Amino acid sequence: KSFFSSSTVTTQQQQQQQQQHIKIVEVGPRDGLQNESIFIPTPTKINFINKLINAGCNNVEVTSFVSPKVIPALEDHSEVMSEIVTTWKK
Repeated sequence: KSFFSSSTVTTQQQQQQQQQHIKIVEVGPRDGLQNESIFIPTPTKINFINKLINAGCNNVEVTSFVSPKVIPALEDHSEVMSEIVTTWKK
């Protein structure tokens, strides 16, 4: 006799399939732009993020809410986030 019913085997197979997925997160707008030596204009950042989303990136780290004293490149975090949320709110 089998110790597993067909529904149990299916459940175990589904769990194994789910464990094989990976999540890719695009961090360029946050991590990459904070290291630039010059300030990237806010509209340019927003355009970059929109292009990433339009290209199919489902997980994008848009910005970081940090003090401009610590990371001056992200001083426009509120404006960038507001624009992205407004544009992509569904």
